[in-house]
Amino acid sequence: MIIGFFLDRFASTQISFFITIPIAIFILFLFSKRIRSFYDQIELRFVQNLNTRENQQKIARRGSVFSNPNLYSKLAAWDVHIIEAQVNPNASYIGKFLVDLQWREDYGINIGYIKRGQKIIHSPNRFDILMPNDKVGIISTDEQMLVFEPVFNSIEAIKPEETKEVKLGKILINENSPKIGVSIKASGIREKTNGLVIAIRRGDERILNPNSSEILQQDDIVWVVGDLQKIEALNIEI
Repeated sequence: MIIGFFLDRFASTQISFFITIPIAIFILFLFSKRIRSFYDQIELRFVQNLNTRENQQKIARRGSVFSNPNLYSKLAAWDVHIIEAQVNPNASYIGKFLVDLQWREDYGINIGYIKRGQKIIHSPNRFDILMPNDKVGIISTDEQMLVFEPVFNSIEAIKPEETKEVKLGKILINENSPKIGVSIKASGIREKTNGLVIAIRRGDERILNPNSSEILQQDDIVWVVGDLQKIEALNIEI
């Protein structure tokens, strides 16, 4: 504007126009670079702050072990991470002492902590055990974790009969049954049906949740909750 003012005072309109326009374009070009650089710095600062916030959130989610940024940075420098994993309710190692699992010796990993509900077990000792749905902080390298992950995720094999539906069935103690005069406990009904005797119908009498010492009598109808196929097979046997 100042240049335009002097040109307007001391030069013709046409000359002023041809001089002012290039100068204005040059100034705009010069300032556009500075403005772009300024916005680039703002964008970079925003991304850095965002990444820092995300890292802090990850640290918070991984437990109090990560509440110490100094520890986290030292582990990262060694290419070691603490990876939080949840124990499968059907895991094969549930209830076993850590020392018996031999994970450190076989796979080179360490258990940094165990989160069980609201409780956190820091640096668990060799006689601690893992329970269903525990969250475990596994200290390892990426390579070690690739080998160890299938071991941690392994589950106990479930036998087919363990998945059968539990149903209510009945067993008749007929006049030829060898179970007459025998207690429920001695009859083996529980073991042979994978079930539980919940009631006995004896004429007009109903015995609910009978004691294991209850003696079976002729014409008793024994109600059992268990494997229906086994109940039916035992009914034929008796």
